[in-house]
Amino acid sequence: MAAVLDVVDGAFWDRQRFVGQSLEMLSRLDPQSPSLTCGSRTWTRAALFARIEDLAKTLSSRVRKGVPIALCLPDPAELLIAFFAVGRVGAIAMVYDPQWPQSQRAAVDRAVRPLLHIDEAWFARVDWDKETQGNGTEGTRPCPNDLFYVGFTSGSTGSPKGYCRSHGSWLESFKVSCLEFNIGPGNSIVLPGAMVHSLHLYGAVHGLCVGAHVVLSERFAPKQLADLLSTREASVLYATP
Repeated sequence: MAAVLDVVDGAFWDRQRFVGQSLEMLSRLDPQSPSLTCGSRTWTRAALFARIEDLAKTLSSRVRKGVPIALCLPDPAELLIAFFAVGRVGAIAMVYDPQWPQSQRAAVDRAVRPLLHIDEAWFARVDWDKETQGNGTEGTRPCPNDLFYVGFTSGSTGSPKGYCRSHGSWLESFKVSCLEFNIGPGNSIVLPGAMVHSLHLYGAVHGLCVGAHVVLSERFAPKQLADLLSTREASVLYATP
C-alpha cells in the first residue's frame, strides 16, 4: 500500500515553505494515483508534477523572483499547471479572466506591467520534450513571505480590483482547511467553476497539495456537474452562489 501524508498534522504545513512544495513528495509516494482530471484528460501525480516542473524550468531561465506574470488561460487544467510553475520559481501569478474585453485587459496591463503573458498561444509553443532537459529550479524556490498570487474582483461595481496573497497566507489556510474539513488523499474534489475565481482556484490548489483527486469542468454545465457528482464518487464540492 502506498504511503499517505498526514496532511491533518499542523506540523506538516509548518514545514512547507511554498505552495506546491508537497507535489513532489506526493508524486514519489504514489506516482500513479490520479491527481487531476479535466474532461477526458487525467494526470497522475507523477505526470502532473513532471508537467509543472518542466514549465518551471522554462520560466526559470526567463524570469526572476518577485516579477509578475499574467496568466490568461481558459483551460482550467493549463491554468493550474502554469499557476504552480510560476509559484515554484518565485514569481507572482496574476490570474486574468479570459473573458475580459481587450480594453479592460490593457488597463490592467498598464497598471501592473507583467513581465510575461502566458496565454493559449504561449502555452502551445512550449516544447515539453526539450524543456525536460533544462536546468533544475531549486535555486529559485520562494519563501513563505513571498507574494505568489494576484487575483481580481469580478468588476461588477467598476474596474476589477487586485488583491495579493503570499505563500504563507495560503499555507496557513491549508492547515485550517485540513483540520476543519479533513480533506486529503482518498477524497475526490469536484470544482465546476472557472479557476479565475479565487474560491475555485483555492479549492483546486489545496486539493492537489494534499493528494486528493481534483476533478474540473472545462465549462459550467448543470447536467455535466450532476454526472460528475454521480460518476466520480465526489466527496467534496466547491460552489459559489
